[in-house]
Amino acid sequence: MKKRFSIITAIALAVSLFAVGCSGGAEETTAAATEAAAETEAAAEAEAEETEAEAAKDTYLVGMTVQDISNATWAAQINQITKECEEMGWTVTATQNDNDAAKTITQIENFISSGCDFIVIQSGQGPAIADAVKAAQDAGICVVGDGIAIDGADMNYTNDNYEAGYFCGEFLGNWANETFGEDHVLKIAQYQYDEIKEVTERTDGQIAGLEATHPNYELVAVANPSDNASAMEDTESVLTAHPEIEAIFNWGDSMALGTLEVVRSQGKDESKFCIVSVDGTQEALVEIKAGSALKMSASLGGPEEQGSDMVKMLKAYVEGTNEDHYYSPTIAVDASNVDEYLAQ
Repeated sequence: MKKRFSIITAIALAVSLFAVGCSGGAEETTAAATEAAAETEAAAEAEAEETEAEAAKDTYLVGMTVQDISNATWAAQINQITKECEEMGWTVTATQNDNDAAKTITQIENFISSGCDFIVIQSGQGPAIADAVKAAQDAGICVVGDGIAIDGADMNYTNDNYEAGYFCGEFLGNWANETFGEDHVLKIAQYQYDEIKEVTERTDGQIAGLEATHPNYELVAVANPSDNASAMEDTESVLTAHPEIEAIFNWGDSMALGTLEVVRSQGKDESKFCIVSVDGTQEALVEIKAGSALKMSASLGGPEEQGSDMVKMLKAYVEGTNEDHYYSPTIAVDASNVDEYLAQ
């Protein structure tokens, strides 16, 4: 409003000065000046109305597409984002893309059609969805990469996955030294997922951390679960074929919880069996606190904190104070510090 008033005042003053300086001038000149002033005033009014309309917007529509809504980590993050957005009067719609490029593209197109202000994308199919991402941005939508960076996105939120994995390997090595001794050849399995580069970074870090603390190990089995159910199936197969296994690397808490369920069902001594993971979900922390075979999770701030971080990013974008790239913290959570991160 102040901007509009100052523009109109300046126009009026300019017209007055012109009239004083040209008293007795041609009527044609005066008419032209008046017409120009009127056009400038109209433009100023239009600009002010547009500014007021933008300032008046107090609700935003957020579309999210994630790989698996049933995944405990991603579900908790979505719930936190939805909770905080609804408190501000914003709306969140979440969909599942199964890490399928075609599904992700369709969901992005639907979000564009529905008038989303933000599209948060968790997908390992970056190059394949590039055109859809650009179409969203061309429509004036802010695109955010979540967990996996997207080239060209307006903002990205990612983790130091190698460090998280390294913390897992380091913990497992120290646990093996304390439980069996440094000379013991630890029999392990590792769950991988090569389709996603960020998961490979985690699994590479796990092996590096183990080699640095307990190089006497044997990797006797590898599997590629993508969720809780497939982790249970793989663990059944792995432990049946290799009952000598004493530890299993998981790349996410959803898989780790499935692994734990099978370890228990097979009657393993949980004091001498170690499951380590990444995510730091509350469900995993409860098991760590209870002294189960799930002994450590490399927290990436926890999904609730990640959800809050995402909302802060979206608000910063609205306010024009955002950065291009944000990172989650990495914290090794085990029995020694789990109380600090368990929800009260």
